[in-house]
Amino acid sequence: SGWGAVAADTLYPSSDWSRATASPQLVAEVTATNGTVSWIWLKSLPAATGWTNATGTFTTPATAARGTVLHLLTANGTLDTD
Repeated sequence: SGWGAVAADTLYPSSDWSRATASPQLVAEVTATNGTVSWIWLKSLPAATGWTNATGTFTTPATAARGTVLHLLTANGTLDTD
């Protein structure tokens, strides 16, 4: 889920679809107004050959300016998102 500008101290939902041969991590990447990047772990997702709805929520920090949600593989494998 690619976003752009976000509001500070705000709860955001995330929902997209993925399939992966290894267990992905759902993570929010937030860039602060001073350019510092931080990550907020949302959840571990199961490896799945079929499409799975990946949902989560996170609250932006007080200095948040931009944000996006990422799927990260911590082991070798393939990942598709939609």
